[in-house]
Amino acid sequence: MNQYEYYRDILLSGGTLMCVAQAGIESDSYTPGSQEQFFNDIQLDEQGRLKVYIVGSTPATPTPTPSNTVTPTPTPTITPTSTITPTPTVTPTSTVTPTVTPTVTPTNTATPTPTPSSPAISVSYVTTVSSDSNTGTYNFSNVNIGGPGLIVCVIGSFNQGVGVPRRITAMTLGGSSMTSVIDSNNVGSSSAFIRSLVVSSGTSADISVTLTNGGFGSSTCNVSVYRIQNYKSSTAAETATSNSIGTTQQANLPTSTNASDTVVISGVFFNRIPGSVTWTNITENFERSPGGITMFSVASKVVAGGAGVSTISAEAIASSYGDAQNMIVGATWR
Repeated sequence: MNQYEYYRDILLSGGTLMCVAQAGIESDSYTPGSQEQFFNDIQLDEQGRLKVYIVGSTPATPTPTPSNTVTPTPTPTITPTSTITPTPTVTPTSTVTPTVTPTVTPTNTATPTPTPSSPAISVSYVTTVSSDSNTGTYNFSNVNIGGPGLIVCVIGSFNQGVGVPRRITAMTLGGSSMTSVIDSNNVGSSSAFIRSLVVSSGTSADISVTLTNGGFGSSTCNVSVYRIQNYKSSTAAETATSNSIGTTQQANLPTSTNASDTVVISGVFFNRIPGSVTWTNITENFERSPGGITMFSVASKVVAGGAGVSTISAEAIASSYGDAQNMIVGATWR
């Protein structure tokens, strides 16, 4: 049985709890005794009154009445406004191994092939045509010229009329007029000339030479043909002439004035000296003794660049004629 009393108030007096009784309040089969009481518990009942439990009684476990009910706030469900598609992770199906270009170390060093230089200039003696007719114009048909190139002709002529030399008034090769290199070198009745022409095709051509002062006794016309290839200029670089009475004739040609290789062509005509001709510093290509009383000879060579001055000389073996009338002509090309 619960034992409790109702009190109007509970005070603390001098360190002691003092219960002030509330008249007219019923107790549960308990008669109050002295003023000092021991209590087991104090509770507040439903009507707001203090209920004091005496020692030895068991207070009732009150049923708590919640002052209010808390309604939990629900966690809202969030509906996404858009769906993000994740970027897929790409797993490579194969691994590409890069190709490594190896560094090649040559085992030997090749010597480069030098660029060939231009072909060197060259000269070829081709032929000589002659006529001992006493006439003014000499025609030579189908003369071998060797082929395309710079065609150079050396002409030697003689007229028996003493003191009346012959001169060229016209000369053609294949119908084209030839260029005068040395127009005339004469003494007495002897003459020598050099003429040239660039020919682009063909190996033969007609040659025509017209000379003055024909018809004075015996006459002769001799034409020697040369072909120059790989030349830089068709114009002669140097020319030289000499004439005198005597058995030796010289022509000084300064071929060292240029570093390039040089072609030298020379001709000599001796009057009243039959026999042979000896050349110095040049190679003879042809000689002839027209009428048995004169000598015609030609010579040529290639001089290396810077080789020095070439003093060309031609010497005739003298016969019983001591008043020989002689001349020499020469020219160079590069």
